[in-house]
Formats: sequence, C-alpha cells, structure tokens
Amino acid sequence: MGRKKFLLRGDDTDQHEMHSVTAGACDLVISHDPLSVLKFKEKGYEAYMINFEMSNLKNNRSQKEIDVLFFGNVTPDRKEFLDYIINESISLKNVGHDEHIVGLPQEELIKMISKSKIVLNFSKTRTTSVKRHSSESIYRYYYQFKGKIYLTGLIGTACVSEYSPGQEIIFKEDELPTFFTKEECVKILKKLLTNNELLEKYTNKFTARVHELWDDKKNFEPIYKAIEKTEHRRVKLIRFPYWYMRIAAKQIILRNLKLFTLVKSMFQFNIVFSIIRNSNFLVKFLIIFESIINILWYSVIFTFKSKK
Repeated sequence: MGRKKFLLRGDDTDQHEMHSVTAGACDLVISHDPLSVLKFKEKGYEAYMINFEMSNLKNNRSQKEIDVLFFGNVTPDRKEFLDYIINESISLKNVGHDEHIVGLPQEELIKMISKSKIVLNFSKTRTTSVKRHSSESIYRYYYQFKGKIYLTGLIGTACVSEYSPGQEIIFKEDELPTFFTKEECVKILKKLLTNNELLEKYTNKFTARVHELWDDKKNFEPIYKAIEKTEHRRVKLIRFPYWYMRIAAKQIILRNLKLFTLVKSMFQFNIVFSIIRNSNFLVKFLIIFESIINILWYSVIFTFKSKK
C-alpha cells in the first residue's frame, strides 16, 4: 500500500488557500469543518470530515441549574451580545476569558455544561480583520464552525449558535437554532426558556444528531477505504503563488533559529532553493533577499529573548 500523506486541518477558515496549496503534496485531506471539506473537494481533492472533540464524553443529564452558559474568548463583539442578553433579563452564566488567558479546567467546564439548559456559541472569527491572503483587511470576520457545538451535544445540553455555513450543512433548524443578530439571539433564548417542552424537544434532537455524527465507525470507514486505495486523485497546481513561497521560506528559516545556529540555518537555503527553483529571477531574488534579512533579524531577536 505504501506511505500515504495526510493534510489534517482543524480551523481552516482564514488560511484555506494556503492549506489548499500544501494539500497538493498530499493523498488525502481531513478536516473537522464540513464547509472546509466541500471547499477542498471543489478544488478536486479527496477530502473527508472527522471530529476532533473528546470522544469519551457521555450524555449527562444533570439537574439544570444554569439557564444560559457562555464559555470561550470574550471579544468586543461577543461582549456586546452578552451584555444585551443580560439587559434583556435572561439569566446568563459567563465564564468566558480574555485572549491568551486559559479558561476553566476541563472537568469543571464539563460539569458546568451538564448543569446548563443552553450553551451559547459564537462563530465569528476573533481577529479584527480577516487574515486570508485573498481578502486581507476587506472583511472583519468569517463565520466559523466551532467544535464547542459537538462538545455541548455530547454532554447532553442544548445549544443556540450564531450562524455558520458549516453547521447549516449538517444541522437542521429544529436541532440547532441559529441567529445573526443579538435581537434574534434573545428571541430564541426567551422562546426556549419559557417553554420546557420545546426546550426538551430541541435538546433531544440536537444531542441525538451530535451522537450520530460522532459515530466513529461512520467517520472512519470512508477514510480507511480511501487509505487502502492504491491510487489517489491528485490536484496538479499550475504554480506556487508568491505569497505561499514567502511563507514557506520564512517558516523554514525560523525553525530552531538562534544566533549560534546561524551557520546551520544557511544550509536550510537548500530547501528554500527547492521551493523557488521554477520561479522567475525576480521572485528568486526577492525571496532569497528576504530570507537573509529574516535570518539576521530573528537571530538577534531570539538571542535577546533567551537572555531575559
């Protein structure tokens, strides 16, 4: 059967084009986002969906003491939603945290989800503008598929989520209610919290769908069959884009770069040359020049950081 190369992706929203170029050297692409899988397939790749969340979770119908729970990063946009929900007299438990701060311990978070009637999920990317090469500084955010949805369903709690195209592909409206605006969010929450029968119906359908999607046999069977194939569909790229070669060259140079490994890093140029060998003279010159600058610049930076 021989060796097979996989491209395994989690969050793929803002870097999909870069990953698509990398996928040209792989046999299979695996992603947790159903929209990402379709986008890879659109380009001709063999792509499959897989779930990354914890698989040892059990449906835990604890006493529901919390009406609405939020956990995760508190961005300015999310804070606006959360403040509006509270001002609308909805009981909200906010255990969110600022960027670069660790959230609740896993066991404590799982217990809190199990004690909640509804978990609130936001799908907008957290950056102030989209970093994708083809649309940088044009869009403020993308609507991203979140693993938090699976986590909530596996534990046995209902979820109300901000829209994302990925979740729309695999969930129906009566399984996972979605919103765009804070007004729509509050309307859905009030509707569910004031009708226990309706909330129970949503919870049951949602959790059943999540466990269906989490079936390891269903997830891995098509992947195993693909691995066993002797030949795989390959996408032949016309060329490597300039921005991709810049990123690749920089990452190669930055690997374990310190001042005392300066000579060693020069040998990494062999790899950089292999990437740019079919490029024109201008591209070769620009990437080599930038690589030399990166070696000198980051060597000094890393050396000073190590002395602190």
